[in-house]
Amino acid sequence: MIEDTISKSLGLQEQPERVILGIQKELTYIMANGDSNVSGEKNPFYGKTHDDETKKIISQKQIGNKKRLGKTHTKEAKQKISEASIERFKNQEERDKISKSLKGNKLSDETKLKMSKSKRGLKKSEAHIMKIKISNMNAKQIECMHCGKSMTRGLHNRWHGKNCRYMNV
Repeated sequence: MIEDTISKSLGLQEQPERVILGIQKELTYIMANGDSNVSGEKNPFYGKTHDDETKKIISQKQIGNKKRLGKTHTKEAKQKISEASIERFKNQEERDKISKSLKGNKLSDETKLKMSKSKRGLKKSEAHIMKIKISNMNAKQIECMHCGKSMTRGLHNRWHGKNCRYMNV
């Protein structure tokens, strides 16, 4: 019954040998056979939508499904996750791939405002402040051609150069 409803919503004419209990089973089958990229048009559900009856069935099946709700990772698990993440970003190819995927993404004004609000009022620790100071001490110094002051590149770009108040004096 459920399989028939899902088969109809997917537009399948015949039911294959493997029992289809949803898109997850379909994706698992595809990935098990060597094709791990099922994004876009390769996804069997691409361009399709569930009808209301199928949505209701899926909703009913999810009742009581709490998965990891209220559970936390152990310290060992957190350490393993941290090490894997650090190792992942050591690979230059991986970093380039992530960088390329994020290029051109424009944040909405609402998102920028949320990000700004989340950072307001946060106090930096003394250790963090010292790291910033040390980093600025080691940074290359640039001299403003208008006022002659020496500063880091960031300060120069923000307050001096074409923005210097002594530019037209």
